[in-house]
Amino acid sequence: RSTLFPYMTLFRSSISSVLKTCEKNYPDLVIIDLGITLNQAGKIESQLKTNYPNIRIIALRPSSMDEGALKDSNYYDLIIEKPIKARTLLREINKVMTN
Repeated sequence: RSTLFPYMTLFRSSISSVLKTCEKNYPDLVIIDLGITLNQAGKIESQLKTNYPNIRIIALRPSSMDEGALKDSNYYDLIIEKPIKARTLLREINKVMTN
């Protein structure tokens, strides 16, 4: 943790590892890269929202992705188009976390 980013950060690469981590460490926020998980989109988001209704979810959407490809965008507290600068991402995370 740092004063610039005062949140604990954990990286996971599969849906099962994300869900296991959430069981052990109830997170306030999950960031999902839709460029990697689009074929599984909706699966993890619905499970997270069902098991942890107060969890916030930010989706990172590749600029080449059509917004219509997002089936259930209501799962997300924020959808951010990639690429994004780190400082901008941190600012957007802080907005989501303080609302």
